[in-house]
Amino acid sequence: MINNRFGNFRKPLKFIFFISLLISTSSAFAQLPTDIKNVKVDELTDAQIKQYMAESEKSGIPEAQQESLALKNGMPPSELSKLKERVEKIRASATTVVPNTSTATPPENTPPVGTLGPPTTDKVVVVETTPLATSAPVEAAPINPQSVYGHHLFKDNNLLFFEKASDVKAPDSYIIGPNDELTVSVFGFSYFNEVLKVDARGAINPTNIGPIMLKGIEFGKAKELIRSKFSQFFDLSNNQLTVTLSYSRVININFVGEVVKPGSYKIPALNTAFNALIAVGGPSALGSVRNIQIRRNGKTIKVLDVYEFLNDPNSKMNFYLEDNDYLYVAPSEKTVSVTGAVKRPMKYELKGKESLEDLIFYAGGLTAGAYTKLIRVSRLGDDGTQLQMINISLDSLKANRKKYELKDGDLIEIGDKVGELRQYIEISGSAFRPGKYEFRKGDKLSDLINRANGLKPEARLDKAYLIRTNPDRSKEYFMVSLENALASKSDTAVNLMLQEGDLLKVASKIDFLDAKSITAAGLFRKPTTIDYFPGARLTDVIFLAGGLREEANKQRAFVVRIRPDFTKEFLNVNMEEAMAAPEDSTKNIFLQPGDAISVISVTDFIDKMNVSAIGLFRSPGNYAYANGMTLSDLLLLAGGLKMEADLLNVEVSRISFFADDYKQGDASRVIIKVMQVGKDTKLTPDQLDFKLNPFDQIFVRMVPDFELPKNLTISGEVKYPGTYALAKKDEHLDELIKRAGGLNRFSFAEGATLYRPSLPGSYVVMNLKKALSNKHSRFNYILKEGDVLNIPRVIDLIGIQGDVEYLTVVNQTQVNSPYVQGKRAGYYVKEFANGFTSTSFKRKTYVVENNGKVSRTKNFYVFKIYPKVKKGSIIYVVSKPVKEKNARKQAEPVNWTKVIENTTVKITGLITLYLLLRTVAN
Repeated sequence: MINNRFGNFRKPLKFIFFISLLISTSSAFAQLPTDIKNVKVDELTDAQIKQYMAESEKSGIPEAQQESLALKNGMPPSELSKLKERVEKIRASATTVVPNTSTATPPENTPPVGTLGPPTTDKVVVVETTPLATSAPVEAAPINPQSVYGHHLFKDNNLLFFEKASDVKAPDSYIIGPNDELTVSVFGFSYFNEVLKVDARGAINPTNIGPIMLKGIEFGKAKELIRSKFSQFFDLSNNQLTVTLSYSRVININFVGEVVKPGSYKIPALNTAFNALIAVGGPSALGSVRNIQIRRNGKTIKVLDVYEFLNDPNSKMNFYLEDNDYLYVAPSEKTVSVTGAVKRPMKYELKGKESLEDLIFYAGGLTAGAYTKLIRVSRLGDDGTQLQMINISLDSLKANRKKYELKDGDLIEIGDKVGELRQYIEISGSAFRPGKYEFRKGDKLSDLINRANGLKPEARLDKAYLIRTNPDRSKEYFMVSLENALASKSDTAVNLMLQEGDLLKVASKIDFLDAKSITAAGLFRKPTTIDYFPGARLTDVIFLAGGLREEANKQRAFVVRIRPDFTKEFLNVNMEEAMAAPEDSTKNIFLQPGDAISVISVTDFIDKMNVSAIGLFRSPGNYAYANGMTLSDLLLLAGGLKMEADLLNVEVSRISFFADDYKQGDASRVIIKVMQVGKDTKLTPDQLDFKLNPFDQIFVRMVPDFELPKNLTISGEVKYPGTYALAKKDEHLDELIKRAGGLNRFSFAEGATLYRPSLPGSYVVMNLKKALSNKHSRFNYILKEGDVLNIPRVIDLIGIQGDVEYLTVVNQTQVNSPYVQGKRAGYYVKEFANGFTSTSFKRKTYVVENNGKVSRTKNFYVFKIYPKVKKGSIIYVVSKPVKEKNARKQAEPVNWTKVIENTTVKITGLITLYLLLRTVAN
């Protein structure tokens, strides 16, 4: 609309003169500064500028005069520049498909622009963007039969949500409130145009007219009230008056209950309660569509019912909200499902004592084939464990004027009438229009044939069958002559009278003929099956099958023919001769029905031979052999040799069967040929031109001990730290140290570490000092790729950790002490850590050296020897394990009788044993 209105507006300066003229002469714009020098473009709304643009277009004053006149009257150049920018933006937005947000300063109390969705603060703010088009219908998505009817209204674009507070036409039922802006225009003999804002009292204040109270009344009545007031100041019989809502106030609405996204939202007041529910995604799966409450000041002022809105065109459900209203969606109380013969089978929400008839009404009514004498209701029993089946007759309910009340969870099934087709006769088979036809009393065979547009030429007239179904469902077969029936239509003896349900089966002559075809298979360009025709020859089939392929064996093909006794015979045919002499029936033979021609390929008789490139080729594998193939050809096919290939030993494995000196009958064997390169380490031309035989295998192996450089790292106190390549596979630690320039004077060899990532735990126990002093030392390791050897700087401190007195007092994890040569771990604990504690596990004390070696305390029965301590070591003192105290058993009273009895038994046993031993001794 904007684009059409200002399509011819090319430059923004056309209306500048009009602004100047209005400001200086018209009282209708008294709200603007009386001096053009004081015009502030930022204070003008887009609606005002659009109006000025339209009037400037009508004035016809040249653009240059408008600009010069505005500057002459004192309009600041900076304001003129702003004005031009505003017009350009408005014009650009008018030419785009989607208008941009207005660049004018938003009206007072307009909410900040935000996003629609879960808020980042306490409020949820609706985006003020382009309004949805109200003129174009929105296609609704199909209703999901598994959802409750009514939920689709808020999720499938069946309602529009107005996201912008301006440029939307308000309906007459819209309720006017504070902060709404109305544009009132009078044009004709008089002129008046103002954007009037409804103040906090609810009134607008047109210039020179006085306040008009509009708060709380509908927009349609507000227009009548404004017209009545303006008629006192303008002659409206000679002028036209228009009132539009140019800006709708923004209100805060609280959505609670069973909604998808509850919270507080700021939305334009143009939205009804139903529109507003779209902003929060509508009711949730548990939410009611029949009990949507609008609460204001703690009271429920309106209850909305979606079903009333959808089914009653006179319902007053377009209810407008006010600031701080609460929209509460209650949980649904009764949900039932209906399936079968209704127009909209799905789930429905019912209120109170709504009945089966109400459900059918909400479901769009019954279909034409609904069976109403038996309706099944599946209902959960009172005990909640068993499902009850209830049969209801809707006809009886209507006859007795009764209502059947439904319960929550009911499933209603309405079946279709099972209809049986009656009053028909049928013809099938070789008729032009086979099928069922209406039975008329007195119909004969000829009448049925005429209704079917007659019989096809291939129909058998001598014999057909009339099949009749008896009342007991048994069938009778009558053989009839259609030829006689059609020739003597009046003779009911041959042109039989028909009965209801009769079926006339007309056979086709083709049904009684065996299929006659010729098959072309194999190396034809288009293998196919063709119908046999008299006089068919080989060349006919070759032509109809698209000819023979290039690799076809034309000298020898086969025709498989079926003899009269159904045995098969093979005929050898020469396709080349048949095509050269098409009239010679001995070569271009005549074919018979059922013949199958098979043409084979010449390549089927050629052995597929190859040669193999094995080893250090760039692309090793098998390659097809060709006559005259050389070693150079194979190298080219295999991409050449890799750099690590050993050209001193190229080996060819060959089967003697293909050798020049092979004689038929000799045993086949493998011949090995080794090629030696010359001094320039290249294959000679004679070697490259070496002729290959089928199934030759060429082996190229790797140079002995070939390896790509493998690196390791040495860091710390050596002369040349850094990355080194292994010089040989068995390079030792001492050799690497020599290559690195040896240790410097700050090195701490005892604390050197070796990190090997390929090992579990990675670190290797080291003693670099021994490794360097004795090359046969077990610590003089063979180095591997990825090793990291670190030689630290001299460390003069000793660390003590664990259960010692000093650490329990200062609450630290480690105490550090100077190194004292020759002293053991016990000395350091007593001297520098204030000794062991009562819980120290002294015999478990151990020392970890800087190179990873662990030394433990040696325990003897009377005394213990603590481990030696070297520079950089850490002493660990372990705590004794805490033993659980056994629960004391309650004292039980002593049974002295039992004690005396047990003691007597034991004494008696000892005396008996003593006497026996004495007897044996005697």
